Parts: sequence; C-alpha cells; structure tokens
Amino acid sequence: MCPEARESSTPSSAGWQALLAGSLRDRARAAVDDIARALASPPVAWIPDFNAEPYRIARGVSLHSGAASLALFYAYCDKSQLSTLGCADQLTKYREYVGGALEVTRLEPDFMHGLSGVLWSLDHIATFTGEPLEGLDDAMADADAFLAEHALAEEGFDLWSGLCGYGIYALPRAGEPSARRLLDSLVESLLSTENQEPGVAPWVLRPQLLRRPHRAAPRFPHTHLGVAHGIVGVVGFLAEAHRRGLGAGKIPDVCDRAWRWLDAQKSTDDRGPFWPNFAAPGTPPARGMEMWCNGMPGIATALLAAARKLGHDEMRAWCIARAHELAMLARNSPPLTDISLCHGTAGLGHMFNRFFQHTGDELFADTARAYLQLTLDQQRPGYGVGGFAAYGLNLLGDYVDLFDPGLMMGSSGVGLALLAGVSGQVPLWDRALLLS
Repeated sequence: MCPEARESSTPSSAGWQALLAGSLRDRARAAVDDIARALASPPVAWIPDFNAEPYRIARGVSLHSGAASLALFYAYCDKSQLSTLGCADQLTKYREYVGGALEVTRLEPDFMHGLSGVLWSLDHIATFTGEPLEGLDDAMADADAFLAEHALAEEGFDLWSGLCGYGIYALPRAGEPSARRLLDSLVESLLSTENQEPGVAPWVLRPQLLRRPHRAAPRFPHTHLGVAHGIVGVVGFLAEAHRRGLGAGKIPDVCDRAWRWLDAQKSTDDRGPFWPNFAAPGTPPARGMEMWCNGMPGIATALLAAARKLGHDEMRAWCIARAHELAMLARNSPPLTDISLCHGTAGLGHMFNRFFQHTGDELFADTARAYLQLTLDQQRPGYGVGGFAAYGLNLLGDYVDLFDPGLMMGSSGVGLALLAGVSGQVPLWDRALLLS
C-alpha cells in the first residue's frame, strides 16, 4: 500500500458543527447507545455462518445491510466515544467476519450488495482508524482487475450496482496503479457512452442492463434522475474523478451538460413545480419520492458536492435554491413514517445537515433537526433494532416493518446520521453516497 496514495479519512472536527443540543442531543446519544447494544448480539438471520448458501453470506456481509455496515457504524461510534459499549471490540468482530466471508464465497461486483462496497468499507475503516487489515491490499488489487473487466463490458452506469459504484470503491486509492487503471476504464466507458444529442438524456438504462427486470415500472429506454440509480450518481463520481486529475479535462463539460439536461426536466402539477424521478420518451412526468435514492434531496446534496469539486458556481447556487424550496415544503408536508438513510427521515436529516454545514443557513439547521427529531420520535423501546424498524418490502413482496441492522434501510444508517448530528466528527462515511 502507498500511504500517500490514499485520501484522508482521519476523524476531525474542522469545519463540522454539532447540530443537536439540549434534550434532543441527549435523546440522540441515548439512541446511538441503544443501537450499539442491539447490534452487538444480532440474530442468526442477520449474520449467517459460513456454511450458509452464498446468497445469504453475501447479504450478511454487504454494505447495504450486512456486517460491513455494522463495522462502519462501530468505527464511527468508537471514535466519537458517545456509546458506553465497547465499540472497538464490536468493530474488530465484524471486520474479521467480513474478511472471513470473503475467503469462502465469491460476491457479485455490486457496490451496495456486493464486492466493491464490502471492500470500500474495509478500506475506509482501515484508513479512518489507522488500523490496517492483513491481506486487504492484495484483495483490492485482485478486485481492481476483476472490476475493470466489468467496466469494459456493457454494465449499467448506476451507483447501486453499476460503474459508478465501482468508481466510488476505487477513488480513495486513485494513486495506486491497479485502482488508477480501473478508474481510467470507468471514466472512459462513461464518457464514451454519453449521448450529446440536444434534449436527449446523457445516459439511459436499457432492459438488458437491469438486474431485476420485474421491478421496472417505466418503459425503456429511460433515465433515472437521482443518485442511487440515475445520472446524478454519474455526475458525482465524475466530479471526484476530475478533482483527482482523471478524464483529460473532458469531465466538466460532460457534467455541465448532464446537469442542464436534468434542470430541463422540471415539470409542474397542482402542487407546484417538481422534478420527476425518471424520464422516458412518451411517458408524462410524474411527481415521485423525495429522498436520497430518488428525488431532489439526494440530487441537490450530491450535486452540491460535485459543484464544489468542479468549481461550478451556477450549479452550486442551483443546489442551494432547490434545498431552500425543499426546506419550505417540509414545513407543510405530512410526517414520514420511514426512518431509513435511503428514503426516510434519517437520510433527510443528514442531507439538510450537510447543507447547513456548507452554508451556515439556520433554515437548513432547523429542517435537519426536525427530521432527526422525527426519527427519534419513531423509536420504540424493545422493538426493531435498538428501537428502530424500517418500513419496506420483505422477500415475499409485502410491505412490513423490517428489523434491519444495515446502512441503507436500517439502524446502522440511523445511528450514523444521529452521530453526525451530535458529534463534531466529520461523517466521511457518506462519501459512499456521494454526499461529501
């Protein structure tokens, strides 16, 4: 490993203010402690043994909902020193579990559910804590070569399971030869597939690139606008690649065209202006979710980070204007019942916290506090994971309360958002979501 090639992931209070105070701070700290204790002794269903079928092992270690996300939570919890539990021991336990699982099963390349996300989390934790994991560098070099083959194939472009997710995995190690080759392949693939025809989406999703075709509601070809599955994920990745000297100077123009196409998708209904979650030829725009995965909160926060890396002042001002509109709308919107980072109150609280940290605007601070308080109000002692249950589809396709320990839907993500609200520690973990 070349230490100088790694990005900084050391904890720092520079430029980050603790958002919560008084009784709300005390509630948040107590909730973090509840989550830490609940995750310390998980049911077998969360963390299967290595004799389980590969699917269960993969799910049990993933960044989305498995041991990689639990290790990430305990790393930040340990550094914050806000829990009374021995978080360092739990971090060691889950980190070793993930490392062991990688030796007994082969994961799909996906970022959220597969290899690239698991390795990103181990690498981030190693750099963040200053505690290297034996064999990790060799595993990542092998993965770089494996993922580069996928970058040259016709893979989807998205963050969740496509090229941008591979890019997030490789970006912290951009100075290392194997990671640089992978990043060059990813950037080349994305730049070469951009559609520059006026009025046409810069990247489109086609049926053969969808991992779960039965879940596709819109007609094809179509383009998601958001972070998790859409073009904002591409812009976020490319902006960071540009900051690291990739793309031969072509990236700023590509990102500008993508943003202007996205801005042109603005529509209006009886509730006022909105941006749809996806655009498809012949399909009328429809108002959709307003979360991290889909909708303007994730779009504005991820593009704010991208604009700063690109030096794009117009895009930055656009993002702040959209966030102001969302904050005003939130005052008159019905309360959400989902607590998740992906599409619930914890994620919205964290994104508005990001806007507050960047601008110092108290409107954003108040909105972030309101969403984090709403998250805490949904805690039910003795229920779920540390008192929190997400609401979503189970494996049978029914909407139910989910006792999820993970980052995107579950209590690890809630805990990390609450930690970012009560600690002066910069939440560098949200680089995985392109929010910083």
